Amino acid sequence: MVISDQRRDLLARRIRLLVAATITYNVIEATIALTEGTRASMLCTYLSAVLLGGLVLNGVLGWSWADPVAALGIAALAVREGINAWRGDPCCAQTPEERG
Repeated sequence: MVISDQRRDLLARRIRLLVAATITYNVIEATIALTEGTRASMLCTYLSAVLLGGLVLNGVLGWSWADPVAALGIAALAVREGINAWRGDPCCAQTPEERG
């Protein structure tokens, strides 16, 4: 399938817009999570940071492998939280005050 240069430029602009919107959303989400101080929001912050890192490395440095590696990092965090939930542990790591 051959894509014209004009179509390729349009797709590239749309992808850049989507990446910019995703990064903006993640920065806002991380800021809210840090100000709320909740453990569940901190997990969202970690996930957003991993996603943002993968997107930045892929977009700025052209490392096409960075995005899949970030996805694996997100999967690892999700598996860890799933295992903790299965065991009945509370969400995310406990704060020092909660540990006693």
